[in-house]
Amino acid sequence: MQLTMRPPLGNIKIPLQRLAAVFPRLPKLSAAVILAVVLTAAGAGLLTGHVLPAANQIDLRFRYAPPWPLAGSSTAHLLGTDRLGRDMLSRMIVGAQNSLAVALLAITFAAAVGTSLGLVAGYLGGWVDSLIMRCVDIMMSFPAILVALVFVVTIGASFVMVVATLALLLWAQYARLVRGQVLSVKERDFVALAKVAGSSTYRIIAVHILPNLINSVVVLATLQIGWGIVVESALSFLGAGVPPPAPTWGNLVAEGRDVLDQAWWIAVCPGLAIMLVVLSFNLVGDWVRDALDPTLRQL
Repeated sequence: MQLTMRPPLGNIKIPLQRLAAVFPRLPKLSAAVILAVVLTAAGAGLLTGHVLPAANQIDLRFRYAPPWPLAGSSTAHLLGTDRLGRDMLSRMIVGAQNSLAVALLAITFAAAVGTSLGLVAGYLGGWVDSLIMRCVDIMMSFPAILVALVFVVTIGASFVMVVATLALLLWAQYARLVRGQVLSVKERDFVALAKVAGSSTYRIIAVHILPNLINSVVVLATLQIGWGIVVESALSFLGAGVPPPAPTWGNLVAEGRDVLDQAWWIAVCPGLAIMLVVLSFNLVGDWVRDALDPTLRQL
């Protein structure tokens, strides 16, 4: 007789009544900010160059035009212009697209690599576990911004390089989290019965262990989006991020730091955008953690 046992699904899907219970605690304003930024960034190609001026369109007639409705402003440039007369609103929209893309891609790659290594380390143990965890310790001991600067400056700044650098900095946190949970889950009865039934190591990890870890990975990824935006902005501010002429929020702040006395909006507007979006992601990430992490549930 073949012994089979399905893994418990309680941690995989939240019951509908649980969602209904936690939804009122969702930070509505933060969720609205994130939704607005994501939709605007997704539609950047339709907005800039059609409804708004192109992000890199130079018009020296409107050089350093202030935001509307200040004196000397124009309704064609609601958030003003920079030193070349480029529309700040268009550049912020395209910058949002670039900044979000860098953060989301880096977190996706880091989660995939870190989760895979954490599963292998936790399930196999032995020298494999020791080797992977020593690599994790090494990666987590380096200061993130310094490592990112070294890699980007040494190899060269590009969109792909920034994504790869952030992913390299983030994967260790997923590996440590997943490895710790695998050590607990693999001792449970349904995993033991799967071994008795003759399931392969790959099937046990993919079918019986991984689904019970998805919630924790999603929570960590949600909480790291804001961190990814901040690090990408810091690199761009220091000149080691996505290279010009592609705008990002970080290099927009850098462009305005030398003209704060006469054109404050060039640095203040993208700076406020970074603050609001990162704060919104952190608040929504806290809500997701409360909803998905069973140890934090209060209902």
